[in-house]
Amino acid sequence: MEQKAGHRYSTAVGKQESPDSSQGRNGSLQRALLPQRIEQSERHIQRQRQTTITEQSTTSFGEGPYPGGDNFVRKAFRLKGAPEESTSTILKSLAPATLKQYNRTYKLWWDFCKKTRTHPFSANSTEVLRFLQDILENYNLGYGSFNSHRSALSLVLAVNLEQCSLIKRFLKGVFKLRPSKPRYDVTWNPQIVLDFFNTEEVVDLQTLSKRLVTLLALITGHRVQTFSVIRTSNIVRHEKGVRIFISDNIKTSGLERS
Repeated sequence: MEQKAGHRYSTAVGKQESPDSSQGRNGSLQRALLPQRIEQSERHIQRQRQTTITEQSTTSFGEGPYPGGDNFVRKAFRLKGAPEESTSTILKSLAPATLKQYNRTYKLWWDFCKKTRTHPFSANSTEVLRFLQDILENYNLGYGSFNSHRSALSLVLAVNLEQCSLIKRFLKGVFKLRPSKPRYDVTWNPQIVLDFFNTEEVVDLQTLSKRLVTLLALITGHRVQTFSVIRTSNIVRHEKGVRIFISDNIKTSGLERS
């Protein structure tokens, strides 16, 4: 029994390959597959180039229906070199309200490009000036709207509109022609609200909650958005009063703000 076992062991050992022999075969296999891998890589690069060319050709001169704000910005990022898998993350850098505001600009820009045979993603500052002048002549918009148009187009175009001296000079002219209206035309006395609160007795929780939010608005001057994200778990009582922590992102939140 021992001899047979030993014989089997020696036979199994005899069939094993040396490390040098195994590495040699792997190296030969890698060299044999190298041309095939190079060909696959070249095909992949060609497909990427063809995709870019197709995207550019399908949006030349604003042809076809307007694709919508999300798709418009997404395509601009793709043409700037962002990989497809990263565009959704990049879009998250824009607040929904900002994207909604920019969408008005992109719709007007798309129609302008279709009318003037301009490429919507590769236009220069001269074409942007023509677009802004067209808006000035056909729409009764103030300076703030033109500044928003500039910011929206800066996001999707390769040209740096923020630093363009002609664009800056144009906006200064718009400011003199269409100055921004004051945010508040009139003010009112908050004592009117306080007197109203004193005239009626609070009988239910809903009315009490509304009064509390009204008083918070008068005291703090915060936006309605801030009050909408107040959580009971973030309300902390201490010996000097009550503290309310806002843990959600709001309009005034930022990377370098706390």
